[in-house]
Amino acid sequence: MSGSSEANSNSHTEFKSAPVLITSPQCLSFDYRLTGSGKNNSELRVLLSEVAIDRQTVVWQFTKLQTNWVTAYMELNPKLNPVVKVWFQARYAGDLQSTVSIDNIAVSPGGCPFTRESY
Repeated sequence: MSGSSEANSNSHTEFKSAPVLITSPQCLSFDYRLTGSGKNNSELRVLLSEVAIDRQTVVWQFTKLQTNWVTAYMELNPKLNPVVKVWFQARYAGDLQSTVSIDNIAVSPGGCPFTRESY
């Protein structure tokens, strides 16, 4: 993964994976939390980038405060362009104590244990 950020009250960070070949269902999972004041405008988004056609699609988004760690699951299925990059985009706005955290990112073979979302 690679990333960049700016240190101000409306900062963003972006992490991109290496290309991933999706030939059968796979499970993307990660832990996340968003902290800050009650006026927090933080956001965490997950995008899939289809490498062959350079197109990005938002497949997951979260904008509410979540002080406890939560695990998200998304099932990735092969499509017309099975080579994708997974992008995590975080924006933290409002106060300088706001955080957007992600951890334990994994892509595992097979379907996800708990998901209604499939991409």
